[in-house]
Amino acid sequence: MIPRARLPSAALLTQTSSAVVWTRDSTPGRLLSGLLLQAWSDLPTLPAGEGPLLAEAFLGLLDGIVRSEVAGGTDAVLDVPMVRAMRLFIEERLEDADLTAEALANAFGCSRATVYRLFEPEGGVRSYILGRRLSQSFRTLSQVNGARPSIDVVAERWGFRSTRQFRRAFSQRFGVAPTEVTEAVLSRSRDRVDQVDPDQAEQIRLLHSWAGVV
Repeated sequence: MIPRARLPSAALLTQTSSAVVWTRDSTPGRLLSGLLLQAWSDLPTLPAGEGPLLAEAFLGLLDGIVRSEVAGGTDAVLDVPMVRAMRLFIEERLEDADLTAEALANAFGCSRATVYRLFEPEGGVRSYILGRRLSQSFRTLSQVNGARPSIDVVAERWGFRSTRQFRRAFSQRFGVAPTEVTEAVLSRSRDRVDQVDPDQAEQIRLLHSWAGVV
């Protein structure tokens, strides 16, 4: 049971004279059942802190479906909650080297073409996944806490199929090698410099200059 207060579109349900029912073979049914089944299979290994995020993703998807179906909206109404749910799905599986558009399509009961369309503003689903993996890798490398992490371990942890692939993608994205990041952070940590954020270009340039001094 979902409390009406948790569903912004609940008021729309009072405007229809009949119950809203979706069969499992319908588009809404495939989307909702796909996310529920995937969540059920992930429950044994899902960190406790991520439960609320998964619940919000489901509620967002359900809200979008209700607005689209009851209010007579277009597919665009559903895009925002669906992308939000897919992003959460991706974030929880970055370590899976087989995370692809096909995996998303299977989990959400939609076509690969739909996945491609939804992530087109992000430069494509493959580019989005790669970007998230690189950002998480950067954070891991910048949180060394006095110990130099293994580049091989970091690459494997965040879903890269090889260290060579990881090094090349990392250098192209940030303009520095993974080892330069760890060396720079280890050097600057002695001076109590705060850890860097991979999403800020200015700090990336600072890291490069730090590495050149080491």
